[in-house]
Amino acid sequence: MSKNLHTDIERGIIALNRLIEAYEQNRFFNIEKLPEEILPNEMEKGNNAHLLFLSFISSLGYLRKEELLWTAARDTYEDQDLRYLFEPAQVLTKSLSELERDLKEYNLLLSLNQMKNEHIKFKSVDRRILKENDLALWVNFASVFHQFNDSVEDLFKSFDYDSVKILEAFSNAPYSECFPDYQKERKIIIWLLRIKENAAFPIKNFEKLPMPVNYHIIRASFFSGAIFGTANSIQ
Repeated sequence: MSKNLHTDIERGIIALNRLIEAYEQNRFFNIEKLPEEILPNEMEKGNNAHLLFLSFISSLGYLRKEELLWTAARDTYEDQDLRYLFEPAQVLTKSLSELERDLKEYNLLLSLNQMKNEHIKFKSVDRRILKENDLALWVNFASVFHQFNDSVEDLFKSFDYDSVKILEAFSNAPYSECFPDYQKERKIIIWLLRIKENAAFPIKNFEKLPMPVNYHIIRASFFSGAIFGTANSIQ
């Protein structure tokens, strides 16, 4: 691959600060909140129920349109008969058929055909769709949290609130099956970021985590002017 790339970090920082300012002043495409920032009714920001909610949905956050995924999550939580799905101890009392039925009620679980109806373009690298099982991820996460008294803070406390330790733990057995193999590290880091932004307890060493780079970040880096030049591949 022939390429000729250069960096202008200072220009990128200026662009980033302008974007942050525009977002905070609600001048950023009129977006007031990201889909994950809109809480279900009867949920208090930062409490254990909220952190569990963020955790379960973060494990499914791939190859899905974010606004549709989080809408399905809120609809499920607001249904009193289905709220148990976000309570690890209750999840583990149900059969897989019951869980599958209830998770499908508001499309938290989607079939391949349903995902295609969301106009998601599948590529060869999206092979995880053929082997990952969202239902298994949900049950695995419930099982892990139940080991820590159904408490997100108890889980983080067991790793000394250290984000690097938690990333390593969830990247390997026995906790690795809480996230899909497809871009696993990036998904774990995004989950850690969501917990960090909402939890009352502090999380250490977050600045030591690798940047969870995806195509959106690569393209944004070019658009900001932080990276410029020529290349015949986005890689």
